[in-house]
Amino acid sequence: MPPHHNGAKERVAESPEPRPSRLLRISLITALVVLIGLWGYALVYSVMRKDPERLTSREHTTIQHACERAADRLRALPSVPKPPTNETVSARAAAETNVFVRMVADVRQVHPAGSAPRVALEKWLDDWDTLLDARRTYARGVLSDKGAELVIPVVGGSPIYVRMNKYATSKALDACTVDALGATNVYAFRKG
Repeated sequence: MPPHHNGAKERVAESPEPRPSRLLRISLITALVVLIGLWGYALVYSVMRKDPERLTSREHTTIQHACERAADRLRALPSVPKPPTNETVSARAAAETNVFVRMVADVRQVHPAGSAPRVALEKWLDDWDTLLDARRTYARGVLSDKGAELVIPVVGGSPIYVRMNKYATSKALDACTVDALGATNVYAFRKG
């Protein structure tokens, strides 16, 4: 600093850094609080909200038992004799399909009072019907072609059983998943 005319060093005023206005700070803090509040509400709402497609306890139990009875019937089916023939493989596939048909018929006796659970259950059962049609086609095809394959229907780019399993697991119907029932496994008894 150059000396002042009286010998004192002159101070040059440094410009202070601009500080955000108080109104801007309050606005930002308020926006942050509102955002956190909305996020918290959405989180609590999503956890606490009841499933609009929920089944009553009685409906759930009835459906779960229908699936468990189907699993018991499947286990009770006679084995395919060795060596398997086209006829015995077809007969086994048809017998399994008949077990699933009975299960679907039993579940169709459940009539949820609410529109959303009724529609969701009906769509799930319609998906079962679609899968059972594919199983029937397989049972007919394997009669003349030992290399016949079960063609799983695709919905929205995914095998139909993905949607079916999603419904069953979301309703805690663990015995009712396609996987638990082995509804897409028509090849296990061919090996051997």
